[in-house]
Amino acid sequence: MREHAVSAFVAGTVCGVCDNGWMSHLERQAKPVLISLIEDPRRLEQLDIEQRALIAQWTLKTAAMLNRASAYSAPDYPKSRPVPDNHLREIMNGRLPSGVAIVGSGYPSSKPLDWVQFGTWITPSNSIELLQEDLNRSYKIALAFRGLVLAVVYYPSAEYHYAVIEVHYVPLWVGDRSMIPIPLPLDDSQSLTDSPVLEVLLRNIFVLSKTWVELVGNLSTTGFIWEP
Repeated sequence: MREHAVSAFVAGTVCGVCDNGWMSHLERQAKPVLISLIEDPRRLEQLDIEQRALIAQWTLKTAAMLNRASAYSAPDYPKSRPVPDNHLREIMNGRLPSGVAIVGSGYPSSKPLDWVQFGTWITPSNSIELLQEDLNRSYKIALAFRGLVLAVVYYPSAEYHYAVIEVHYVPLWVGDRSMIPIPLPLDDSQSLTDSPVLEVLLRNIFVLSKTWVELVGNLSTTGFIWEP
């Protein structure tokens, strides 16, 4: 656990062209929408497709910068989960990476700013076991601005759907994946970080094997939040 002044918490690897160019432009575009959402996170539901894509781009860009300014991008850190360079290149070119999912949520809080990166993925107990190679390339990052929570997750294998607790998560971007709502949390483990709300939110973003979903064949009570 470390404390930093925001002005001193910088990635240090961003060139001036990017910092003063596409990143600055993205900040200006997203600012009025973000202010509105911080004032009332329930407005997430009212965002149109273009606004959702804009906030999704800003979330991934900001999460990537926090990732780069922390140990999570250090090669010698055992739990390092860096955001891939190509994900930032996609945003720089006005796109979002296809395998990434970005969601929003809200919770009662007066804390001005919080963020956490958490690497745990779970699946139903009778599902297909996740590969360590995929886990090593994955990441989960959540940001909070008072009551507004924004989270970006990436699991590299396209053989999995994303899944979230229904009602509590608003999908902003799911790319070429489907996002399946489930009625109850799968993970109620004790918190391991000093940001329990963000950790719980990240814990309960799951992956479901497409093969397992087809075998179970019981989507009549879940349905898809979003189908690309």
